[in-house]
Amino acid sequence: VGGGSDTLVLKVSQDAYNGPAQYTVSVDGKQVGGTLTASASRASGQSDTVTVKGDWAAGGHTVAVTFLNDD
Repeated sequence: VGGGSDTLVLKVSQDAYNGPAQYTVSVDGKQVGGTLTASASRASGQSDTVTVKGDWAAGGHTVAVTFLNDD
């Protein structure tokens, strides 16, 4: 997801509710890529590996995963 020389690897799993979990990933308040869909089941101990790419400066950053259909 995204493009650039820096890489962030996330592991995501779901408890499906209203269909598979849909989510977005943001770094420093800016969404990277579009809407993603989880397929791995948390209850089964599975996880999806998502590689996020960007061009971020050295130092700390804020990463957010926002689930869109979990209410």
